[in-house]
Parts: sequence; structure tokens; C-alpha cells
Amino acid sequence: MSAAAALEPVATLNRPRFTLAEREGLREAAALPRTRRQRQLDNLAATEAAVDIFGDRLPAKPYNTDDLAWGCRVSPQRFAIRRRYIQVNKPWLLCFLVLDVDHQDAYKRWHVAGLPRPYWIAVNRENGHAHLCWLLRVPVAMHDLSRPAPMSFLEDVQRGMVAQIGADENYGGLLTKNPTHRHWIVLTGGPELELAELRRCLPRRLPRRARGEPPSGVGRNVDTFNATRTHAYRAVRDYWRSQHGFVRFQAHLDHHALDFTSQAHAVPLCDGECYHIAKSVARWVWRRFSPEAFSALQAQRGRKAGRLSGDARREATRTRDRNIAFLYQHGNASLAELGAKFGLTKQGVAYIVERERSGGVK
Repeated sequence: MSAAAALEPVATLNRPRFTLAEREGLREAAALPRTRRQRQLDNLAATEAAVDIFGDRLPAKPYNTDDLAWGCRVSPQRFAIRRRYIQVNKPWLLCFLVLDVDHQDAYKRWHVAGLPRPYWIAVNRENGHAHLCWLLRVPVAMHDLSRPAPMSFLEDVQRGMVAQIGADENYGGLLTKNPTHRHWIVLTGGPELELAELRRCLPRRLPRRARGEPPSGVGRNVDTFNATRTHAYRAVRDYWRSQHGFVRFQAHLDHHALDFTSQAHAVPLCDGECYHIAKSVARWVWRRFSPEAFSALQAQRGRKAGRLSGDARREATRTRDRNIAFLYQHGNASLAELGAKFGLTKQGVAYIVERERSGGVK
């Protein structure tokens, strides 16, 4: 099946192309004041389109913008869905796996690569570049209580898909072309997929990140999360008895995450992503680490170390006593010579030899 045939049944939300006269008429109409009812209808249409595509998966206040050069802002959903670019994944939950494909034939590269049909494709009218999005039936948790194995699996699958399609390795995934905005050519119709289904469509051997190579995509979040939580376990002790300790502790982790990603990653995480990682780690560590718990942990470690140290000393003493008895019986060494060699008195060596001869310690 050709790529064109594969795209035939896909619904297209496409803004029609107008002639020059029609464009002038639209500009004049846009300059006219709109009534409150017209604005309400436009907002309702945008909300219905967002519900059809996103469901309840959007963040409560996603990042959004109309131009990436202007930066992004945080807005409620009802305002964010009107922007060209929008944040589609919650900071702690990845439902949409998005790839940035900077090629003129980006809309059909999923078919050429043998991947399942994306949930949506948002194509730039000017150059054909597109964002391809797959909806995960089971989202991947990215918070402090999540297991590292699914996040690592997601990173491997994403790296394999990037290599298979030829997508941008440095795309962070925070802002996505809004599939409900009329600025893009949007193709929809892909199903919900398991992460394992995407993995089965990739080669058996996935490309691995070389030693020392900075992670990209989702791997940057995992890398920053692990570095931040490891640092937090020790840093929390400095804020237990200070005023506004939790606020200062979270701010410290936020700065640490920003410093880490700026030094470790070719394309660092944005301030918002670092803030949410620091907030998640700070809340978990602050709830589970306290001076009392830390003292109890130190006492437990001390008792364990004492037991191990005592066992080691007793085993060393038994080995020494067996060596002394063997050298006395078979090495023709006198009690005085053995005492000088092992730092014992003559009477002590005699006691050890007699005890070992009678069967050792009872």
C-alpha cells in the first residue's frame, strides 16, 4: 500500500486556500467587531475539537504560545487550546509520544518506516515539516514514585523511532503543534497503542546511547530526575531546622536541576520541566526523610556495621589460632617463636595450642 493510499481514510482538518480577493474580504471581516455570542461560539468550537483529540489528558495549565520566538506562557486550558503550540503531556505523565520530523515528506515517513499510523500529524503548510504523535494506551509515569524500568523502555523506543523516521534527536517535547489549530494541516485517525506494539515495529537491535553521549528526548528527563533525587537525599539535612525549610529545599533542587541539565545536555530542559522535577523530588524526600528517621537509620547502620565488624574479627581470630596450632605441631616452631611472630605471650600461645588440639572453641 502506498503512502498516499494509507492517508486516504484519515480525517483532515484543513483550512481552505483562498484567492487574493477572498483573503482581502476575510481581513475586512476580521477587522469588524465580533459580538460576544460569536466569541463564545468560537471558543466552544475550539473546546469541542480539543476534547475530541485530547480528552482529559491535557495539563490543567499547559504551556502555550503562538510564536516560539516570543517564548511561552502558562494559561488555563480554555485559553491554551487557541494557541498554535501547546503542551500536551502532564509533567509527571507521558500520554503522547511526539516526534519532530524536519523533512518535506514528514507526513508519510511513519508509513515508509513501517510504524503504526500516528494518532495525529500536524504539518507546517510552508515547508512540510510535521509533528507526529502516537497516543499511548497505558501512559508512562514520570514522577518520583514511578519505576525506572518503564521510563528506560520509553527512552529506548523513542530513540529507535527517531532513528527509524529520521526525526530531530534534540526535540524536547514540551511544546507541540496544536492539532486543533487551523494554522496546521492536521491528519488524524491513528489508534491508541501499547508501548510494546511500537517496540515490535522497530528493529530487533535498537541504537544505544554511546558512553559519555548526552541523552536526548525523554532520556533528558530521566537523567535529570535521577541526578536530582540522588542529590536530594543528602541535601535535605541542611534544611530540616531552617525557617521555611521545604520552600528553600525545593528552590535548591530547582537550581540543581537547571545547572545539571545545562551542563549535561546538548539541548537543556526548560525551566518549567526542571521546576516540576524538583517539586516532585522535594515533596517525596521531605515526607520520607526527617531527623528522627535519619537518626534511626544511622543507628541501624551502626548496629549492622558492628555485627559485621565483630564477625570479621572473630573469623580472623579463628584463622590465627588454627595457623598457630598447625605451625606448632608441623612447623617445629617453639612457643616463644610463635608468640613473637603473632604478638602473644608464651602462655597465650600454649593456651591456643591446647584449645585447638582439644577441638577448638565449644
